[in-house]
This record gives sequence, C-alpha cells and structure tokens, in this order.
Amino acid sequence: MAPEDYTETAKWSFDSAGNEYTPSSQHDFKFKDYSPWVFRSLRESFMIDAADYLVSLTGKYVLSELSSPGKSGSLFYYSSDYRFIIKTIHRTEHEYLRRILRHYHEHMRRNTNSLLTRFFGLHRVRVRGSLNIYFVVMGNIFPPNRDIHEIYDLKVLELVDVYTHVIQ
Repeated sequence: MAPEDYTETAKWSFDSAGNEYTPSSQHDFKFKDYSPWVFRSLRESFMIDAADYLVSLTGKYVLSELSSPGKSGSLFYYSSDYRFIIKTIHRTEHEYLRRILRHYHEHMRRNTNSLLTRFFGLHRVRVRGSLNIYFVVMGNIFPPNRDIHEIYDLKVLELVDVYTHVIQ
C-alpha cells in the first residue's frame, strides 16, 4: 500500500430524492469511508468478496441490534447475514484506529491467523442537523445459531500498550 492509502477518504452525499448514482433515502445524509483501499485489502486477505460484503451490510433486510450496548455506550448491530458486527465508536477510538492502521494492516496481512479483531471498514455518517456517527465493521466470530453464555467487555484503553506492542 502507498502511504497516502492510509489517509485517503471517500465521501458521498445522499438525499431523500436520490439520483442516478445514489438511491433515495429516508433522510439526507453524508457518508465517509476511511482508507477504503486498505480495508479492501484486508477484506481480500480474509477471502471476503466485495459484492458479498456490500450486500451483507446494505441488503434488503434490516440490521439487527444486539440486545444491550457496551458500557462505553457504543451500539452494536449484526449484518443481515450475521457475518459482520457494526459498532459505533467515539471519535477518539476512530482517531486511534487511523493512527495504528498501517501497523495493524501490515500485521494482519502477515498473520492471517491472528487472534486480533478483524476490522473490515471504518466509516462516518452524518445526518443533516445531527452529530457525526463513527463506526467500524468487524468480523463476527460467533456462529449465529449458537447462544452466547458469557460476555466480557475488554476496554481498549487498558489494552493499548499490549495491542500496540503486538502489531509492531
């Protein structure tokens, strides 16, 4: 990847009427995709087809919200096929992931069996007149047909030193 791939962004505006390039929507909003080529590379390294990924996140079925938000106040959603989890994040978490993205990408490309979370997209949505909503798309490691009996909420800030050391 070129150095500029880690800082590149792509932006789209959607309005309720739609146009020849974008569908109509319930609200006017702006969508921003961070480091799209880097995340595409990560998805490809984990054999995720671009069309399947898009359909999973934007298909005709509604995303389903996990039953309770994390202690941080983040909301979690399953993609329509349960392959991915969408997590809202704070701006500081967004900035942190962008700072470590080069190291994370290099580590994950070299270590495809890594136990680190698999991030597949970093985005922002802004509905007209509201705040920015940052979110990441991650791989879901739990099979959809199994019940989860215990949940552990590990805090990123407590793991920053360990995480940074592992990916460098």
